Amino acid sequence: MRFHSLADRARPPGHCLAWLLVLLCVSSSTQAGSHREDFTPVDDFLVSLVADHDLPGCSLRVVVDQDVVYERAVGYSLLEIVPTASAAKWLTAAVVMAAVDRDLLGLDDTTGEWLGWTGEKGAITLRQLLSHTSGIDGAASPCLSDPAATLGDCVDEIGALPLIGPPGGQFLYGGNSFQVAGRMCEIAAGDRPFVDLFAEFVGDPLAMTSTAYTSTTNPRLAGGARTSLRDYSHLVEMWIGGGEIGGVRVLTEAAVAVALTDQTAGAPPLSTPPCLPQFHGYGIGSWFWDGGAWPALEHSSPGAFRLTPWIDPARDLAGTFVTVTTADICAEIEELKQLVRDIVDGPVTAIPDEVTGVAAPSIGPVRQEPGGASVIEFSVPRAGQVRIGVVDLAGRRVATLADRHVDAGPHSLRWDWRDAAGGPVSSGVYLVTIEAGGVRLAAKAVVRHR
Repeated sequence: MRFHSLADRARPPGHCLAWLLVLLCVSSSTQAGSHREDFTPVDDFLVSLVADHDLPGCSLRVVVDQDVVYERAVGYSLLEIVPTASAAKWLTAAVVMAAVDRDLLGLDDTTGEWLGWTGEKGAITLRQLLSHTSGIDGAASPCLSDPAATLGDCVDEIGALPLIGPPGGQFLYGGNSFQVAGRMCEIAAGDRPFVDLFAEFVGDPLAMTSTAYTSTTNPRLAGGARTSLRDYSHLVEMWIGGGEIGGVRVLTEAAVAVALTDQTAGAPPLSTPPCLPQFHGYGIGSWFWDGGAWPALEHSSPGAFRLTPWIDPARDLAGTFVTVTTADICAEIEELKQLVRDIVDGPVTAIPDEVTGVAAPSIGPVRQEPGGASVIEFSVPRAGQVRIGVVDLAGRRVATLADRHVDAGPHSLRWDWRDAAGGPVSSGVYLVTIEAGGVRLAAKAVVRHR
C-alpha cells in the first residue's frame, strides 16, 4: 500500500396551473429509521422551487446515521435518470482511489512514468491531475466531446497542449486533467477500459445499476455521466461512511481521508464554478467548505445542471439533490441544505436540572435569512440575565448580541452578520452561544455572502 506517502498530504393564471401540475406530480416521501424529524418544510420548499424556476422536476434524498430520513421527488420519479455534469468527478475520484487502494499506482506517480511525457509535463502527478493543480489548460479540449476517440487518443491531444503554468503552481478547474488521470489508471490496470474499472471498483459494489459514463471508449471523466437519485446517493453514502456502505467496503478509510483532504498545497485559485464563489480548497475530485482537513464542515461535488451531492460529517449526513437546469438556483440550493440542517439539528437544549426540576434554557435552530442575516430563537424557563454572543470555530468572540435581563419564555433576535466593530464577518460557520441560569449552550450559524 502507498498510504504512507499519501498521509503526508492528508490535510399568472398560468402560474396557478403550474403549481397544480407540480402538486399532481409529487411522489411519495420517505421518512424512515429511528429519526422522526418533520420534513414538511422541505416538501414545501421543493414544490416552490420547481414552480418558481420552471424546473422539469427535482428530487432529494437525505441519509443520517445510515438511515434514509427523507426521500422525495417533485415532477420526477425517484428513478429519474439525469446527467451528472461535474458531479461525475466524485465517481471518477472513487475509481482512482480504488486503484490506489489496490496498489496499481500512487497519487505521486507522474505522467512521465505512465504516459512517457517529458520535461515539465512529465513531472505532473496523479494528485495534481485530480486536484486541478497540474498546470494543464482548464478549457475543454475538443476530444472530450468526441465519442469516436479513445481515452488514449484524447490524452495524446491534451498532452500536446501548452501548460498554463508550472505543475502545482495554480488551481485551474477543468476536465482535461481528469482524462489524463483516467488514462494512467487504464494503463496501470493492464490497459483495461476505464468504464470497466468503474463497474468493478465502484458501480457494481454500490449497485449503481442506472449509472454510466456517456461514452465507453472515451468517457468524459470530469463531466460526462448519467445517474439517478438513489444510485448517486449510494456513492455519497459511501463517502460519508468512510468508504463503506451496507457492510460493503469500496474504499479504505485512508483513501477516503486523503480524497476529502486539501490536495492543492496552497496553489492560488484562478477560477471556481458559479455556485462555489468561495474557495476553501479541493481534494481528490471534491470541494469542501471551511477547513482543509478531513472532516471539514461540508464536502461536495456539484454539477453545472445543479445535481448537488454533499456530506456533512458533523451530522453524519449524506444529501443528494437532483434536477436538470442551468437556471441560477445556487442560493436556493444552499437555503435547502440549511433547511435540512435545521431540521436534523432541531432545538439544542440542555439537560434539565434534576435537583430543582426547572426546565433548562434552549437555543436554535438558527435560521439563515435570504437577505443576509441569521435569526436566533431561544427560550429561558425563568426571568433573568441572558448573554448571547457569536464566536468563531477557534473560540474567538466575534460579537455580543445581547447581555440583558429577559422575561421567561421564548424570544428571538437577529444577527446581521457583523462583528463587534460593525464590520461584516467572513463567510463560514460560527457558533451562537447563550449563557443563562448557569448553563451555556451553542448552535451553529452559517454565513454565506452572495
